[in-house]
Amino acid sequence: MRAQIVAARHRPSVHQEPNTANRALLWFVGVLIVVAAGSLAYRSSFGGVFLFDDVPHIVENPHIKHLTPIGTWLHTRRPTVNLSLALNYHFCKLRPWGYHLVNLIIHLLAGLTLFAVVRRTLLLGRFSDAEAGSATPLATAVALLWVVHPLQTQAVTYVVQRGESLMGLFYFLTLYCVIRGSPSADARSKRKLSTRTRLPAMWYALAVGCCALGMGSKAVMVTAPVVVLLYDVIFLSGRLSAALRRRWSLYVGLAATWSILWAVGIGGVFRTETAGQATVGFAVKTVTPWQYAMTQPGVILHYLRLTFWPVGLCLDSDWPAVPKASDALLPAAEILVLLGGTIWALRRKAWLGFLGAWFFVILAPTSSFIPIRDLAFEHRMYLPLAAVLALVVIGGHGLVLRLGKANPSPARWATRSCVAAVVLMAALLGTATARRNAIYHSREAMWRDVVRCAPHNARAHLGLGLVLDEQHRTAEALVQYQQAVQLRPRYAQARSNLGLVLGKLGRFQDAAEQLQTAVKLKPDLMKAYGNLADVYVKQRALKRAVAVFRQALKIKPTWAQGHVRLGVILAMQAKRAAAMAEFSEAIRIAPDTAEPHYCMGVALQQAGRAGEAIREFQVTLRIEPGHADARRRLDRLKDQSRRSSAP
Repeated sequence: MRAQIVAARHRPSVHQEPNTANRALLWFVGVLIVVAAGSLAYRSSFGGVFLFDDVPHIVENPHIKHLTPIGTWLHTRRPTVNLSLALNYHFCKLRPWGYHLVNLIIHLLAGLTLFAVVRRTLLLGRFSDAEAGSATPLATAVALLWVVHPLQTQAVTYVVQRGESLMGLFYFLTLYCVIRGSPSADARSKRKLSTRTRLPAMWYALAVGCCALGMGSKAVMVTAPVVVLLYDVIFLSGRLSAALRRRWSLYVGLAATWSILWAVGIGGVFRTETAGQATVGFAVKTVTPWQYAMTQPGVILHYLRLTFWPVGLCLDSDWPAVPKASDALLPAAEILVLLGGTIWALRRKAWLGFLGAWFFVILAPTSSFIPIRDLAFEHRMYLPLAAVLALVVIGGHGLVLRLGKANPSPARWATRSCVAAVVLMAALLGTATARRNAIYHSREAMWRDVVRCAPHNARAHLGLGLVLDEQHRTAEALVQYQQAVQLRPRYAQARSNLGLVLGKLGRFQDAAEQLQTAVKLKPDLMKAYGNLADVYVKQRALKRAVAVFRQALKIKPTWAQGHVRLGVILAMQAKRAAAMAEFSEAIRIAPDTAEPHYCMGVALQQAGRAGEAIREFQVTLRIEPGHADARRRLDRLKDQSRRSSAP
């Protein structure tokens, strides 16, 4: 009998919203508000350009240029994301607005799923009748603020961070499917069970499928099975043993999706030695696990500050590691207090405990002791932000109810007060989001913004220098590259670009010194070899230029552009046979690239082999129809051929 009483205490009764005739209308209005507000806040995002990591992962990513074979995008760290990018490329090529449109759709779908999760959770019996009776308005408020919050812009407007928003969508969908499939929730509903709710296995299968797709989007999804289990214990089953007994097959399926992360190579984070420069895991050389763990309390508090005061957003903050443990004591103490409160609430099976767990567990993969080269990024708050906003909205509603007890209609008074506050906050946040999106319209504007908010960031100075260099503002680019080298003397890319600019300014000796240093710092930086060879060519030191390319091609024999550029220098030395051998090797390595075919055509033309040259120019134009030089040479050869064959 006592066991039955305890079980009944944890059994979640399902509340019904009042005015059931208006339930559908409330739901529709909530959905409309979230979609409209999100679309309005992000309409300025369509003018955004490709920035930062967008270039290697989208513009220069060969894995998204073809939908088939499947292996082109499947055998990557994030196959779900790469598939979405491949579809984007298939329909939009490299037009940024198409990528921004898909990102916005993903974000809005995630917001709507959050709305559904919060609404159903409020009806499960862990909240007061007033909160359950206002389930749809409260869920609308949470989703609305989450969708328009400017802290989300990095995960939505920065195209390559689609991995974060796509993972977030599948995270919410996984939890939603579990809620929908829970017989323990629906069995106590006053409504008659529908056909859908009689099929928990179907919903659980969908949950596992969504979890698998999330694992293919980003590694943070590793926490989803744990968070779902915590939700089950607090809101559905009441006990860990009951949750595992009732839904053991669900958790076996969710746990099985962890194998996807191992299959795509995430297990490498646990290795301390790996080829190349690791960006995540114990092979990261720039920060130790201890330094990373000491720094993260301050980072988490920074995230919370941006939640309540989203001023000073930065695409690349380059957060510095804490130099000594004493500097981390105060932030660590504050975080420990929050963690302690979360654990206390979890032991009492309180909804506050789940919100705290949602926040800390989802942040754990990026804010614990496993080093990541970038210690802080705003997009990591994409999912944790939902917990903070849910606490503000639901907790604020409850507080207003208590303050309005003296009012004859406290529920109505609280609702109106909360609606006014939410509308005001949404307007302010949405305006800030629209303004933030405008910065994504220009690479120069973005890098100037990063330099402003993180002047210590050498990578930001390099990015700004690249933009200025492309605009032929060489003197301004030189200043930015010098600043980057001063901040990070061992920054090979910055030294390579500095050498390139010095060469343009005619300071060949200084340029060669910077480029030689860059090659020593990073022997596999092919651009540095190319820039160094260019300096030698300008000095008419062709033998040195040839030696530089020979050295580079020993390190990377498959560098097609290196073979082409070496062939051009050999042709300048009148070594036509050796030059054509290099062009042939480049064609073998990259047959679908126009430049090797064009250079081979020129060499064949100079050798008097007009027929072969014509074929190479035709291939060049088939690959790159707008190649003006190839068209001009082909027309000239054809004209000469016609005149020579005329009687």
